[in-house]
Amino acid sequence: MIKYIYGTVNSGKTLSLLSSYMDTLISQNTVFYKSELSEPYGFITSSKTKMRKQCRVFDDKFNFFLDSVKADVIFIDDAHLLTDAQARQLILLSDEFLIDIRLYGLFKDFQGKTYKSVIELMSNEKTSLFKIEKQCENCGSQLAYNNAKVSDRVIIMEGKQDNDSKYMALCDDCYRRGWID
Repeated sequence: MIKYIYGTVNSGKTLSLLSSYMDTLISQNTVFYKSELSEPYGFITSSKTKMRKQCRVFDDKFNFFLDSVKADVIFIDDAHLLTDAQARQLILLSDEFLIDIRLYGLFKDFQGKTYKSVIELMSNEKTSLFKIEKQCENCGSQLAYNNAKVSDRVIIMEGKQDNDSKYMALCDDCYRRGWID
């Protein structure tokens, strides 16, 4: 079974991953992964609580099929950074070896485009989606659906995604307006 748990930036996805791990059976062979793009040092860390768990780091050439066959449960943080091929590997691991796979990540980028790895995972009818809800970080009154890249209070709609920029979770109204208060 594959579960894709998603939310906007700052919605508590990593905290949910770490909390979910605490609820799994200790006797299970559990493996953790995080993209080298967001964590090159091998830790999954919740910014809200500072809880952390050591993990394996994957890059775009990493082969989950070769690394994870003996796992009972796989947790992946920042799963939106998987490649299409890695998403297919995880589907195969789940189908062929009955590995419980729990993915945590974003659904859309700051331009509103669904990540390719998410599209690939959703092509598998056995993938379940779970949304972590978050209030708009600008107006606070509506649910946030957008990951906005912000510079000098202006929402940036073009360019590359990077770790140095500021991102905010915004509702549709605030996102379409093009600036934050």
